[in-house]
Amino acid sequence: MTDPLNTYDRPRQALLNAISSASPPRTLKQLSLACGRNHAYLQQYIERRSPLYLPEDIRHKLAAMLDIPHETLMSAELEEEISKQFQKGKSDGMVSIAFLDHPQHAGLKLQSWKMSHHMLNHLGYKNSSALTLVQIGDDAANALAAMGNFAIIDTSDDSALHAGCFAIDAGDHIKLRFLEQPDNTHDMIFVRHSSHDQEGFTQTASSLNIIGRAIWKLCLI
Repeated sequence: MTDPLNTYDRPRQALLNAISSASPPRTLKQLSLACGRNHAYLQQYIERRSPLYLPEDIRHKLAAMLDIPHETLMSAELEEEISKQFQKGKSDGMVSIAFLDHPQHAGLKLQSWKMSHHMLNHLGYKNSSALTLVQIGDDAANALAAMGNFAIIDTSDDSALHAGCFAIDAGDHIKLRFLEQPDNTHDMIFVRHSSHDQEGFTQTASSLNIIGRAIWKLCLI
């Protein structure tokens, strides 16, 4: 029999409250046996704090029998630990990518984007701190990305020796171009709108302000 003058912690009080309002009526003995434990198991849990916390399987069985959320029978310490693990999992599973500090973004209320760490790892981009977001301001007729679209840029890769799509800082705006430098001994880069373009022009590598390689393009509809 429980002591009416005793002060119980939240999960013990929640169990007693659920029993008092259960229909049909239940006793601690009945519930203990229904959980596969000895008849005094729940009485000792409440009065002697043994066990200190209810095991997960017991919590779920009691919750089902009493029609209450199993979380109400969870200790504050266990809830806190689960919350910590959940937050750790969120931070481990997502990468925050901030916008590049650039005149193109002036006046815009831009927030960091979240992307899957697993996805970026799978694509080979393990250095997430080198990634940045940019908005395109290019209004060329055959632009790789239309004005207002967005792209994720790997700022650690600005070498056109491995040809690909790069973000170029054009002063007040950012544009994407396909760049290819056939020979690193020559300061010349082929600049085209895409890898399929036959036409293009050459420009000295030193005159191109390359922000980095574009790894993801996001188009506005």
